[in-house]
Formats: sequence, C-alpha cells, structure tokens
Amino acid sequence: MVATLGKRLRKARLAAGFTASAVADQIGRRKLTIYRWEWGTTTPAIEQVRALARLYRCSFAWLVSGDEAPPEDESLPPCA
Repeated sequence: MVATLGKRLRKARLAAGFTASAVADQIGRRKLTIYRWEWGTTTPAIEQVRALARLYRCSFAWLVSGDEAPPEDESLPPCA
C-alpha cells in the first residue's frame, strides 16, 4: 500500500505518463500546486482528486484511501 495521498498522486501521475506541467494544464492549476500535493505540503480539494482520478484513469477510492480493491461500482481500476 502506498502510504500517503501525495505519494499515490505521484505514483498515479507517473504511471499514466504525465508530467506535472501537463497535469497542471489539464486541470487548470499551476505545476507547483501539483508538486505541493505530491509532496504533501498542501492537500487538493476532493473535486480535484476526482479530476485527477479521471485524468490518470485510476480509482478515486485508491487515490483517497490507498485501498487496492475499489468498490464494485467503481469503473476505473486501482493504479498500478
């Protein structure tokens, strides 16, 4: 299990093949904001986490909790 939200965000971004700049452009934030979320300096709003889950094509539940198995109604798999 990946320990923190920030570490899961970084792992998901890298697994999806995005740079922090590309993510920032996609969701309308600054690159530094993306890094701060990943470093754990700040925490994204829940709406931002949902947007990141869609962008990264991974489970919102996994990003939020680190649980490897998403709920059955979750349409996206956990990140690798």
